[in-house]
Amino acid sequence: FPYSGCRLGHCHRCMAALVIPLVLCGVRSSHLCRSDCSLSDFTTLLRKGVRIILMLISIITITKDDGVLLRRNIDSVRRQRLSRDVSVEHLIVNGGGPLCNLPKKNFCTVLEHEPQGIFNAINYGISKASGDVIGVVHGNDFLADNYVLARVADALGDFDIDFVYGDVNFVSHSKPGVVYRHYTSGDFVPSHLLKGFAPPHPSLFIRRNAMEKVGPYNEKFKVAADFGLFLRLFLGHQPFRGMHVSGTMVNMEHGGISTNLRIRIQGGTYEKYKALRDNGFNVSMLKIASRIFFYIRHKKL
Repeated sequence: FPYSGCRLGHCHRCMAALVIPLVLCGVRSSHLCRSDCSLSDFTTLLRKGVRIILMLISIITITKDDGVLLRRNIDSVRRQRLSRDVSVEHLIVNGGGPLCNLPKKNFCTVLEHEPQGIFNAINYGISKASGDVIGVVHGNDFLADNYVLARVADALGDFDIDFVYGDVNFVSHSKPGVVYRHYTSGDFVPSHLLKGFAPPHPSLFIRRNAMEKVGPYNEKFKVAADFGLFLRLFLGHQPFRGMHVSGTMVNMEHGGISTNLRIRIQGGTYEKYKALRDNGFNVSMLKIASRIFFYIRHKKL
């Protein structure tokens, strides 16, 4: 299993051989045990009946004056139903403004960070995260249902998978229940990246070790650093294996920076072109710009 800093040197099957007997014995404890302990420490904790966390999922939320939408985001993470061997930490990177109406219990950790761009804030959040799996859910977006992270954990139960991605809905806080657009990535293939298409970034959940290998988000891009990350994951020199998870994973607030038509045409198209060129792909600007007509034709903007 993708243990961060694991010194045990064993695969997940060896770990399961240790954990399963504990579960069968019905041992319960409120304590958590991460995998960064030595083998002797680990077996001692097992005998004491600690709860073993095989996967910690870090949710990074970037916010700036999101108000009630941030509370909606936090509540969607708190409601996740996970098995006992999966846990979640929620890191909120606050780029300015008061954070009102937060939960009284210390469910989430607030990190104050001077605004230097969205992807700078994401990189900062990732640097502070301790999870084995990392996902980014912005302050005005929220997880689509109570089992999103359970599906992520199940998919990453295949230990050859480095990252997963899925579908998103575009919704509005002012009109609950109305879906403006459903963005599916079920038919995505890596060659689509050469035309400027990529899976929706908020649906990406990636193992920490894969994130460390692929590198941070390129902060010179204002809106397409996520596209650059997908390029390196799918078409980079080092192979990473991804998998599409069926079902809607995130509801995105309609009208955000990533859904704004003007920004996508003026900034996103050029930045995707630059990202492709930076990664060694000799594509034309016209080819990337042509995707706008596809979006309009299929009402994907």
